[in-house]
Amino acid sequence: MSTMKLVISFKGEKHHVGMINPEDWTVDRIKAEALKITTVHGLDTVGKILLTVMNPDSKVKVVLDSEYGMKCLFGFHNLMGVTTFEVEVVPVLCPQNPDAPLIQSLLFNLGVHLSSEVIDILNDGGTPEVTHTDQEGGSNRDEFDDMQRGYGHEATATIHEGEINEDKLLSDWSDKRSDNDGEEPVVQPIPTMLVDDIVSVDDIDDSEGSEDNQCESDSNRGGDGLLDDDTRAVEMVVNSSDDDINLGSVKFTKYLEKHEYKLDADGIHRLRLGDVFRDVNHFRQVLHEVMIRKGFNISIKYSEPQRYFATCKEASCPWFVKGARLNDRNGFWLREYQKKHECKLTKKSVKVTSTWVAEMIKGHVAIDANVKISLLKNYMQEKFRLKIEKLTMYRAREKARILVYGDHSKGYEKLFQYAAAIHRAEPGAICKVLCDAVTIPEKCLFQRFFVAFPAQRNAFLNGCRPFIGIDGCHLKGKYGGVLLAAVASDANKGIVPLALCVCEIENTETWTWFLDHLHSYLDDGRQVTFISDRQKGLLNAIPNTWPTAYHRACCRHVYANFAKEHAGANLRTLFWKAAKSSNKHDYEEAMAHIKVEKLAAYNWLERELQGYTWSMHTYDRNCKVERTDNNASECFNSWILPYRDRPALSMLEEIRCRLMRRFTKRRNEGNTWQKTIAPRIYKELDQTFKKGEKMIVQPSGDLNFQVMDKSYYPARRFIVKLEDKTCDCGFWEIAGLPCCHAMAAIGYARHEIEEYIPFCFTKQAYINTYSVMFSPIPDERTWEHGDRPLIDAPIVRKKIGRPKKCRKRAATEPQKRSRRFFVNCSVCGGSNHNVRSCPLRPSVARPSKATNTNSQVSI
Repeated sequence: MSTMKLVISFKGEKHHVGMINPEDWTVDRIKAEALKITTVHGLDTVGKILLTVMNPDSKVKVVLDSEYGMKCLFGFHNLMGVTTFEVEVVPVLCPQNPDAPLIQSLLFNLGVHLSSEVIDILNDGGTPEVTHTDQEGGSNRDEFDDMQRGYGHEATATIHEGEINEDKLLSDWSDKRSDNDGEEPVVQPIPTMLVDDIVSVDDIDDSEGSEDNQCESDSNRGGDGLLDDDTRAVEMVVNSSDDDINLGSVKFTKYLEKHEYKLDADGIHRLRLGDVFRDVNHFRQVLHEVMIRKGFNISIKYSEPQRYFATCKEASCPWFVKGARLNDRNGFWLREYQKKHECKLTKKSVKVTSTWVAEMIKGHVAIDANVKISLLKNYMQEKFRLKIEKLTMYRAREKARILVYGDHSKGYEKLFQYAAAIHRAEPGAICKVLCDAVTIPEKCLFQRFFVAFPAQRNAFLNGCRPFIGIDGCHLKGKYGGVLLAAVASDANKGIVPLALCVCEIENTETWTWFLDHLHSYLDDGRQVTFISDRQKGLLNAIPNTWPTAYHRACCRHVYANFAKEHAGANLRTLFWKAAKSSNKHDYEEAMAHIKVEKLAAYNWLERELQGYTWSMHTYDRNCKVERTDNNASECFNSWILPYRDRPALSMLEEIRCRLMRRFTKRRNEGNTWQKTIAPRIYKELDQTFKKGEKMIVQPSGDLNFQVMDKSYYPARRFIVKLEDKTCDCGFWEIAGLPCCHAMAAIGYARHEIEEYIPFCFTKQAYINTYSVMFSPIPDERTWEHGDRPLIDAPIVRKKIGRPKKCRKRAATEPQKRSRRFFVNCSVCGGSNHNVRSCPLRPSVARPSKATNTNSQVSI
């Protein structure tokens, strides 16, 4: 224990002893030092003085009369950082009585504080004069009058005779406190007395603290602000950390078990005198719930970890609450509580914070992260009868999102631990994290994160066609970023996500890093075809990572750029006719019409798309996909839209869980199919067969046919070779599925359609795609930290203006119109104009300004 400075004071005079070692000092030694300044006042023996010290933790003066108490006070001073141990000397009342110091110590700790002047007058047998008035505690004269009124003349006579009736004094003081219902109770300090002298708590009945039936009661125990006998008994040892201290026949731990705060059976928070809370924050939370339920506001006098005091907002209302921390730092108890309200309770002054509202609405936010503010306001009004401002509700919804999904700033911290957890659960998974080292060794800045699972690898290698759509979508969180994704198609033409990558931006470097890992994980020697929106970073990334891969251009994005300079309905029809031409003849015919329609448009297509595969007739025949757009990737971006505004780790985990459910659902669906062909493929073939029924088929041997298609004008002939699975229209070779001409020939030859369907469109291929499942990953709190550093969020430069969450629509897309711009005319029923500008509105002369026609009558 560190040294302290000892100062002894008596009647304004201070004696500075100097620096002392607390372990070498005793109570008698301090009293001996005190006699140096008390002897001149007639106090020349240690039996005539008492030592009092202010407890720096509870701010209550206590009598220093034992070695154990002195060590505890020295410990409190050392713990609170107080370097001066200041002792105040108080004279003993009736020192001729040997029991006087003990009784005076008991009264002092119960709150009966007599000044040295009053004690000197009483010892001399006189009447004290009124010296000064204390604003809080009254005057010295008031103290003496209170004693006279409380104890009566008998007590005074007894004091003069030198005989103190201990039972009488304690009984009268207890009666005085019980009658003080209208005044503010006084905090009773811990009395210094032996534990054996305390009446057993088991023998004390819980008493009702208030008999006022007009006041709404929150409990069945005392609520008038006075400590009951049970609580007063426990208060003597509440500063001790020893759980085995006995209160008569009951241990202190039993009191804590009995008075530990618990929510009532009806789910309502209620305060009870003597309740023990976990800490001051728990106490504040319960008090806030009571405040909202009752509908009043409070004025906080002080709110600290070791004490709490608050009154009603209305100055005239007697309601107040006081709490203090147990000195073993294992709880916070309600010391005093006046629950009576004399003010008019109103809902307008209730203090409701967005943090508290967030706790109440987080269940709704967990179901729908973008739940409407109006619905949340109605919910709070119906359940809590509170009218909350819209701005407060916006803030509460944002905080509720953080409670449910986590903080964006901490969404990157555990990516290394997440990757390790994935590798433990899925040994064949690939999970790469790229960071920039910073000056702090245990932290690094996030750059990129790549993840792919064995279930996705198996789906691509054993069930999907070698066709991959790649695209990136912007993340809508606090730190932005881009999510790169690779998507394939299963036997039923459903999307199969293959890999994900979170990065800072779309450029050649990030796309190369992503495709390089994708190539090392999925390459099995097959010829792969990519389709993309021709993003600038992709133009160089694909040749560098997949040199032998084909690269298609998404025609929807091509036309969006084409329409910026060459718009028009005819050009639009001719463009899509050229894009979907499955043979060279149809393509050249469409391009010739474009050239005639607008030469600049023809030159734009020849110049901008040179070297790109954008028309169907140039597609490779190996992947069996006739798709001209990248809608699979766009569907995936829309599929994960609810998660794109969440923290990175939460977003990745939500996508993984959704993929896990999707794979399980599709595997179960595939096992229930009755036909050998996938349902969606079978439906398309059925529609194609109906078109072929209208065509004229002329056989040329057993497997060669000439089919007349009258949907063209004039009618066109196509040669179908069933043995080679080809048709002059070119669609069968590109798509892998028979065209309408082939279906007509197959129907004429009475062959089974299953003979001409590739394996990649069958039920077995679908089952193979989803034969491997995702493995569950343990909860985040169980992940091992390892020796990898924490990852800081990327540094983002804040842009001017409000962050955009809605994507920019292309010129060819219909613009989303706001509801306020929809105007309908009430005369003709038309849109985009009102009755004032309607051409059918009858001309009606405007009425002139009204004039006052009332006659004035003078009397």
